[in-house]
Formats: sequence, structure tokens, C-alpha cells
Amino acid sequence: MRGLAKSESGGDPSSFSTANVGKASGSTLDEAIFNLYHTSDRRIYWGHISFVIFSEEAIKTGGLKYTADFLDRYRIFFFITKDSIKDAMLISPIENISVAFSKLSDPDDNYKQSSFIPSINLREIIINIDEPAHQVAIPQLKLTEQWNSQEKKKKDLLMETVAIISENKIKAILPKKMLNGGRWFNKDFVRDNVIIFPETKNDVFIVIYDEKNKITPVIEKNEKVRFDIKMKV
Repeated sequence: MRGLAKSESGGDPSSFSTANVGKASGSTLDEAIFNLYHTSDRRIYWGHISFVIFSEEAIKTGGLKYTADFLDRYRIFFFITKDSIKDAMLISPIENISVAFSKLSDPDDNYKQSSFIPSINLREIIINIDEPAHQVAIPQLKLTEQWNSQEKKKKDLLMETVAIISENKIKAILPKKMLNGGRWFNKDFVRDNVIIFPETKNDVFIVIYDEKNKITPVIEKNEKVRFDIKMKV
């Protein structure tokens, strides 16, 4: 978890994009937090938290449900990663802006430009965990180097897979190829691209927006279920 706070007394604006990561461990989340308190100069205000990143091990030990019960701010966004959580937390925004506007603190802004993987906040996680089939889809982060600064390559975070979690288990990791179809049916879809006739000389790149769809379940005679989908863009 990374707190988001900036100085109200002026100073160098570039300092807004820097991050400090504190590390503590314990047999429970509460114990780890109090061990972190012992190294802090000032009282830690948890109201600034805007996102949480889980490791796979944390999910397996019940961390998702425990953290959802521990926190009470519905606008906190949740992610999972196989990479180093510390490295992910230390990544600063590409532009020299406050970390409050990073893709983790404010993922909806990026989603409006390319609606590929929707964010999920604490309220949505609680609803999905409590409703049948008690599963939740959380964006998976991957460290990448697709950007450069004047000095060197810059690490950034890529989201192109989703982890399906149920009963403290990762049921599946949905790859980008599968999400290419599912993105059109996200309720908050705004716009995204699609390539017609890919890998041919006649390929066409288009941007789709103003999407509306209707999904009708159909039960066949052999009791198999299929879905008729009508989509207008």
C-alpha cells in the first residue's frame, strides 16, 4: 500500500512524483502495520491510501478478504503482481506529476482513452466476493520498459492480464488474447481499438466507441447454454 500526500507549503513540484516505500512484516496484517509504525517519524494517516498491490502468496493466505475487512475507503483500487511489489511501488508517473495521478492511483483516466482492463475498487470487490460465484477479477501488473527518459530507460507498469480469484485461490489468469473479446462488454467501456483482418495485407486499424450490446442466454435441447450477442458501435 502506498500513501498519497503532498506538501501544502510549496516547494519543488517534482517532489510530488517521488515515492518512499516502507517495509514491515508480521504474522498478521495488524502486527506488520504496528511494526511499521515503530520506524515512522510521524503518525501514519491511512486515509491517503489509494491502491493496494497483492502478491500471489498474499492471495493464497487470505489477504484479499482480510484487507477488504480492514480497510473502509471504497475508492481504493486493487491489483496483483508476480513481480517485485517494492519495484512496482517505487515507479513514478511518466510525466512529472503527483503520484495521485498515476495509473494505479487514478486508473479510470487511462481507461477512458483505451478501455481494455477496467479497474476494481474495494466496494466492487466486497460485492463480488459476497455474491455467487464468489469470485473477483483483479488487474495483474507487469514491470516493463516501454518508455525512455533523457538519462535511461524508465520502468513502467503494464496491465494486459487479469487474475480471477475465488476462495483465496487464483482460479485463472486471463491472457490478453481472451480479454480482447471481453473488453467490449465491460459496463464502463468508453473506446478502444481493433484490427480487422490482422496479419494480412488488408489489415485495417479502427477505433470503436459508443458501444451498446445485448446478451441473451439460450438453453439448447441438450441443456447446454450458449449466448446470442448483438453489438452496435
